[in-house]
Amino acid sequence: MQYTFNVLTDTLNGAVDVDSLTQEITTLLGVNFTQAGNYIEVVGNDLFIFLNGAIPLSSVTPIVNAHTGVSLSPVLTSPAFIFDAYLIANVTVGTTPTPLPLSIQRFVPDATVFSHTPGSADVTINRDEWYLFTYETAIRNTAGNALTLSRTFLQLNMGSGFSVVAGTDLYAGHQGTTTGFQSVTGVAILPIRAGYQVRVVSQRVTGTATLGFVAGACSLTIQRAL
Repeated sequence: MQYTFNVLTDTLNGAVDVDSLTQEITTLLGVNFTQAGNYIEVVGNDLFIFLNGAIPLSSVTPIVNAHTGVSLSPVLTSPAFIFDAYLIANVTVGTTPTPLPLSIQRFVPDATVFSHTPGSADVTINRDEWYLFTYETAIRNTAGNALTLSRTFLQLNMGSGFSVVAGTDLYAGHQGTTTGFQSVTGVAILPIRAGYQVRVVSQRVTGTATLGFVAGACSLTIQRAL
């Protein structure tokens, strides 16, 4: 696990004593720095601590703060192979496929792996890998009482336009504006080439009621599968 701290105040004559800090972490957390994957380095004003294990940040931070003599806020880096974004506004779902706008990214994605503009439905994947896609939509009946069916699925653009990803269809029934709220969640593992684009799409397939995505309840998460 990587912990990143920004050293803004010179309390140690311009340098962090790496040996002393290593000894403190060894003593207080029992970390073996002779084990592969455990080391500390300083680059400019950034202090990097790499620990081969899931040690809570709340355990590491007080040691670093005490050692440097200044209260440091950890700089959390975005995970390289994860993308996660969600919708924040209600959007009408029509009879033609309606892409799910991904309004907010939970963190800024690694641009070497994912490209996405907040508000767009399309996510471009920049690395060849197998990826796990988890997609969720909440769709509700906003007008009309007729039983209406919605369909949610993934679309993939491999260079010649978006097409349906087989086996990703999810269906929900909606009847009445008070009972027509339904959510569905799907999972798919797909081999992706650099440059492919993916998006979540929904549509009304039967019935006459007006349907819409529910703000805050629709999302797409992508992570490396292997």
